[in-house]
Amino acid sequence: CAFIAVDVLDGDDAVTLIREHQPPRDEHGNPVYSVPPDQHLPPPGFQVTSEDEPVAREIARELGRFTLAVESVAIYLGLHPEIRPADYLARLRAEGLPSVDDLPKDADVAAQMRHREKQLRLVLDQTLARLTPAERTALEFAALLPHDSIPWPWLRALVEQEHPDALAARPGYPDPWAALRRRLEGLRLLTPGDHPEIARLHRMVAPHVRARLSRKAEEMLRRLRERAEGFALALQREIRNAPERHVWKVAPLQDAVRHWREGERDTAFGHIAGVVGDIEARIGRLDGAEAFLGIAHETLERIHAANPESAEAARDVSVSHFKFFAFHRKQGDEQGAMRSLAACFAILD
Repeated sequence: CAFIAVDVLDGDDAVTLIREHQPPRDEHGNPVYSVPPDQHLPPPGFQVTSEDEPVAREIARELGRFTLAVESVAIYLGLHPEIRPADYLARLRAEGLPSVDDLPKDADVAAQMRHREKQLRLVLDQTLARLTPAERTALEFAALLPHDSIPWPWLRALVEQEHPDALAARPGYPDPWAALRRRLEGLRLLTPGDHPEIARLHRMVAPHVRARLSRKAEEMLRRLRERAEGFALALQREIRNAPERHVWKVAPLQDAVRHWREGERDTAFGHIAGVVGDIEARIGRLDGAEAFLGIAHETLERIHAANPESAEAARDVSVSHFKFFAFHRKQGDEQGAMRSLAACFAILD
């Protein structure tokens, strides 16, 4: 069974896919049916116009060239020929990817996509069964991260923790980690992201993988956050010495905080958010700094309130106040800085 469902399309394939679902149009761009429109059967032989071809390529690019996402748009445009591809591209850019996720709510689109999703589940189950334990662990942790912001170094650290012997290098033999990464990329389970060390996981694959975790998910998320906290603290040191080399590492931490914000927040989450806010302030992005420092402070205060006798929880809140002290000083807000400093010492009294 070919692993097509989570593959990516090149520009020509995207044009073909959208073309196959489009009705022919007259010289004014109006759809011309050779069958009643309610049958939704696009006639064969329709040629994408010179106007539509670059639009199809842009739609594929906006969707990360994932086959299922492009196909859902192609089906939708075929069922609604009054919508020109160029107009849908404008809508997609204005509304973002959630509009694509909403497409299967259309009954006809849903009927066609359900079949494709069934195929996807079948192919995924067959593919996941062939993975090694280390490969499966990497994919499972990836499914707990934002689907388009998955740092390979995080996955490596987690796989090393879970399967220390699996990545042991031997002189004269291929690097086991490079082989694992090539394997997951070759199966299109993880695909290249916006940086060489960032991967993406298809948004329809992630929930399937998470569902297979069942009771393991909570413990795996705890371990993932602990590792992410370690990377955050290391970055806090690294970025002082070589910011241009390490600044790419900030974005996946930001994305992880946003991704986990609606769930249960633990101490590691609060520390990660605080580090992100501190780094944002250090590099001069003060709006982002304030937002992440606020998330950290709210989280750590809540933990302290639930554990009033904990010296560690009190210290965390004190450090959070001190971060705000430094932030207000950077803003030139001396009054705000002094209030934060007073709160910092009050917690320790």
